Amino acid sequence: NLVNVYNGQAVAASQNDHATAVTSIAAGERQFYNGKTYSGLAPNATVFVTACIYEKEMISGFELLASKGVNVINMSFNVKASKKYGSFDRAIDRLVQSTGITGVISAGNTTEDKSTYITSPGHALNAISVANAVTKSNATSAASTPYSIADSSLWAESSEVPNKPDITAPGTNISVLMANGTVYTNSGTSFAAPHVTGIVAQMMQENSVRIGNPQAVKAKLMNTAKPERISTTYNRPTGTANIYEKSGAGFVDAAACMTGWGYFHAWNHAAAEPGY
Repeated sequence: NLVNVYNGQAVAASQNDHATAVTSIAAGERQFYNGKTYSGLAPNATVFVTACIYEKEMISGFELLASKGVNVINMSFNVKASKKYGSFDRAIDRLVQSTGITGVISAGNTTEDKSTYITSPGHALNAISVANAVTKSNATSAASTPYSIADSSLWAESSEVPNKPDITAPGTNISVLMANGTVYTNSGTSFAAPHVTGIVAQMMQENSVRIGNPQAVKAKLMNTAKPERISTTYNRPTGTANIYEKSGAGFVDAAACMTGWGYFHAWNHAAAEPGY
């Protein structure tokens, strides 16, 4: 177990269902149980986990993972909604830029104050903020397209940044197989983010030039997303082509992320796919 240390105060790693489910969605091993197959998106990935409670520990946790040579970090944090681009968002922007790690962040869920503002560090410009699409009507039944955005999925952003969230992924009634043989089902942007994290790992496995290239990875994800797969009911366009208030660029498309297009808006797109 990794132990995250900040100012000499250690936060010991611990087991809990939320962390296990998030990890399993991104990189869980393929298992057959009770007539169904369960698998993470990138089951061959090497996984590191840090235990974090406060903002400063999350930042030092990112730095610790960077020291281990990771390529993508999933941040399914339960942090209070924020109306401002703040120090936490700025810190993640700095870390993504300085390390070349792709950061994927859950947009957050409705809190007791009923705010619609996404949680920090979801305002971070260099990271990928993920909304929750209702792709399942219950634990075992698929919903029909266009998918709705979960009522709890936060979407309002601070005036200092362009539209957030950036993209949408499945996050409702998501089931994973636990080590004790039970099936854990839950909903929230915490479970949407690791779908994107797993796809990013697939992208890097398919073409290693995407490693250390977070701007190109984000551009690829957003340019290949499918806005038409998300309902426009109570989900207004922002004035930027194919970008919507609650769903960003649209529903993530893993298959399209493996194709040779979609980098156009990345500042270094030529380096991301030589010859394109």
